[in-house]
Amino acid sequence: CLLRYAGCSKDDNAADKIGKIASAIKTFSLKITGLGDSSLAQVVSGGLDVAEFDGNLMSKLVPNLFAAGEALDVDGDCGGYNLQWAWTSAKHCADGILKRHAADI
Repeated sequence: CLLRYAGCSKDDNAADKIGKIASAIKTFSLKITGLGDSSLAQVVSGGLDVAEFDGNLMSKLVPNLFAAGEALDVDGDCGGYNLQWAWTSAKHCADGILKRHAADI
């Protein structure tokens, strides 16, 4: 499919094919025609307001309620940033729970 899009033919030498493929990749674009179904989304916006949580991600409104990951309204670019937020926020929650309940353990 890429070779066809780049305009490569059987008669092109390797250098010509590489040049055509590189040019095709650099200039390739897609036209966005609308939104898809949210069930297919990699990332969606929304969640609990982070202003209502402290540094350990415990609710300022409901003591001992912690939230992490996509439960909070935090969005990152695709490429692992949302996964990193999930892990980091979970660690903050765990640390907050341990600090809060250290005497009970």
